[in-house]
Amino acid sequence: FQAEDGIRDVERSRGLGDVYKRQQKTGVMQSDVVFCEKEYVKVHDYVFTAAEAYSGIVHSDDVKLLRDLGSALVQDPDGARTKRLYISRRQADRRTFENEEDVERWLEDLGFQVVYLEKLPFLETVKLCREADIIVASHGAGLANLVWHKNEVKVVEIFPVGFVNDCFARLCCILGLKYWPMWARPKGMWGEVDLSELRDVMDKVLHGEHHSGEVARNR
Repeated sequence: FQAEDGIRDVERSRGLGDVYKRQQKTGVMQSDVVFCEKEYVKVHDYVFTAAEAYSGIVHSDDVKLLRDLGSALVQDPDGARTKRLYISRRQADRRTFENEEDVERWLEDLGFQVVYLEKLPFLETVKLCREADIIVASHGAGLANLVWHKNEVKVVEIFPVGFVNDCFARLCCILGLKYWPMWARPKGMWGEVDLSELRDVMDKVLHGEHHSGEVARNR
């Protein structure tokens, strides 16, 4: 389903999701998922989807497949989603804000649960993210877990100073999630979060004022 040179044929191939549909699957079931505990595995048949030219961009069919996978792996919570998550990078080796601990405390006072996803088992990460209705995070791989959501979630992405990558804004667009970007101000390597600006953004998030743009502007 992919060109032999690894470049997607956009007229004929629709990504991994299309591969799955061509196998006449009606959805993802838990029995389809195998967790590998060994470093190397041997399989008889496999399919790889081609990487997009721009890092971080995921095809919409692939996103749907992953959302179905999340539904198969973790039971949806009863009732409305009310959990607020802050995906912290304080324990990461880069892109950590100078005042990360202050951000954590401020968001905790607002009812957020601070999580370090690199410390959590995979299924617990999926469950946490599916239970959330608001997610705040600095730019990083933790936001890839947005793919597990099926319903509306509000997302605030905080970029390091002078840095722009709209891959998660695009993902939110595919998923139909409301999205607000903001940028750290200069200080140290990656900058510090302006808590006054974060307060303004959170006021918009909590009161339903939707803002989904200006990610591509030059900061």
